[in-house]
Amino acid sequence: MIRFLILISIFWAIFLASLYSQPKLEIEGGKAYDWGDVKLSDSPLTAKIKIYNKGNENLKIFKVKPACGCTTAPLDKQEIEPGDYATLDVTLNLGNHSGLFIRNITITSSDPDNSPMNYQLKCNILVPIKFFPSQYISFGMMELNKESVAKVVLTNSTDTTITIKDVTFSPDSMIINLKKDTLIPPKGSIDIEAKFTPKNFDPLIGWIRFRTDHEEVTSAEITIRGIVKDGNLDAPPALPHQSGKK
Repeated sequence: MIRFLILISIFWAIFLASLYSQPKLEIEGGKAYDWGDVKLSDSPLTAKIKIYNKGNENLKIFKVKPACGCTTAPLDKQEIEPGDYATLDVTLNLGNHSGLFIRNITITSSDPDNSPMNYQLKCNILVPIKFFPSQYISFGMMELNKESVAKVVLTNSTDTTITIKDVTFSPDSMIINLKKDTLIPPKGSIDIEAKFTPKNFDPLIGWIRFRTDHEEVTSAEITIRGIVKDGNLDAPPALPHQSGKK
């Protein structure tokens, strides 16, 4: 009888162990990787991230899917034994972004309590010159033979003066206030104002290009867009950042 009870206890223990046997995915450092402050010249950013199996059953990684083409994240193995880990080899391209930059990776696994998992990659991209509201000047909807005015603000985020060099623009009939040797003081801003008077119904497609004496902003381009009222409404729409009439 005692032997029977012992056997029953052993079988019951094995049953309970199998019932609660499962993999558990944990990532070193939590559910986000933060590079902190970076520069565009640091691109691409890289990191090796360890994915642990803290459970008591093999962990299978079915898919690692970055949310955009700027991120790659190959994994060195798809199955992780209890107590072991796999390494995610992350590469993040910064493009021309600035400020807080966040991208996500979705990890699908055999962890019943944590799949899919959303893993976050982030950094703060420091740029010497910031454009507000963006790197575009939009005249919006203009009127024939009436002058329109629009602008963008340039801010120097560094502790030294930045000098504008070699300013060019198109079309030639546009008037801009940005001149060669314009100074942007440390932590200061300047307005780039553009004026344009449409003489026909053609959409306005142009640009302002300039160079600077800062090693990280050797050149920059501001895109110009605008549409003339009652003109070609099938033309590419103007960028709706700002517009104004004088």
